Amino acid sequence: MRDWHAMEMAMGSYGWPRRMNLRIKAMTVTILSIATIEHVLSVVGHFITADQLRTGDQDIFEYFFVVIAFPQVFAIISYSVWFGFLMQVITFASAFSWTYIDLFISVMGAGLAQRFQQVAVRVELYLDQKVSNQTLWKEVREDYVRLCILCRTLNERLSGLILLSFCSNLFYVLVQLFHSLNRIEGAVEKIYFFFSFGFLACRTVCVCLYGAWIGEESKRPLLSLNSVSPNIYSVEIRRFILHISFNPPSLSGKGFFVITRSLLLSIAGAIMTYELVLMQTFVASKMKN
Repeated sequence: MRDWHAMEMAMGSYGWPRRMNLRIKAMTVTILSIATIEHVLSVVGHFITADQLRTGDQDIFEYFFVVIAFPQVFAIISYSVWFGFLMQVITFASAFSWTYIDLFISVMGAGLAQRFQQVAVRVELYLDQKVSNQTLWKEVREDYVRLCILCRTLNERLSGLILLSFCSNLFYVLVQLFHSLNRIEGAVEKIYFFFSFGFLACRTVCVCLYGAWIGEESKRPLLSLNSVSPNIYSVEIRRFILHISFNPPSLSGKGFFVITRSLLLSIAGAIMTYELVLMQTFVASKMKN
C-alpha cells in the first residue's frame, strides 16, 4: 500500500481514474451479497435434507450437524449444539474468505489497469497534438515504468493467492460438475446447485478478465507509438516502445501461468478433460455396482 500510495502521489496530474470508486463498490457489494445468498441457500438445503431424513425422535440440529454438515468433526469429538453452531460460523467465515480472495484480486487488477489506461490516453493525446517536447515524453514514460514496477511488486505479493484462487475454483467447478451426474432432488437443492455453479464460474471469469485487463491496457500505447509521425519521433519514444515490447507487465500464478483472456479457454479445456475422466470413473463404478 505504501508503494501504491507513492505511485498515486507521483501521478497526481492524471487525476483519479473515472468511476473507479463506483466500480470497486459495485463489485464488492455484488459479489459479497451473492456469496451470502449462496451460503444461506446451502444451509437451508441441508436443513431441509436433515428434516426429511431424520427419524421422529431425532433432534433436527443434532442430525444436521452430526450427519450432514460436520460428520468428520463429530466422529472425533462428542456432539454439542453450541460447538455445532461455532463450526457453522467458521464455515461461514471460510466461505467469505474464499470469495474475498477472488474479489481482492479483481479489485487490484481493475485499479492498476485503470492507471495504465490513463497513461495510454495521455499518449494518444500527445500524438494527436503532435507533441515533440522530449521532457513530456520522458515524464509519461517514467509514469509507465512506475506502473510496471508497481505491477511487479503486486505480482510478487499476490501470485500465491492467484495460484490458490485458480486451483480452488477449478477444483470446485469439477466437484460441482461431478455432483451434477447424480440426480438432484428438491427445488431448493436444484436452485442452490445452479446458483452456486453459476456464481463460481462468474467469479473465475471476473478474476481472469480483470487480471488480463492490466496486460491489455499496458500494451495499448504500443499501437499508437508504432505509427508515430517522424516529425515527433525521439529517443524517449523509442525507449518507450522498447520497454512496452520487451517488458510487458502482467499478473501470474507463481510463474506457472500468466493471466490473459486466452487463459479462460485453457481452463475450459482442462475442465472438459478432467470431467470426461470423472464421468468415465463414475460410469465404471455404476457398472460394477
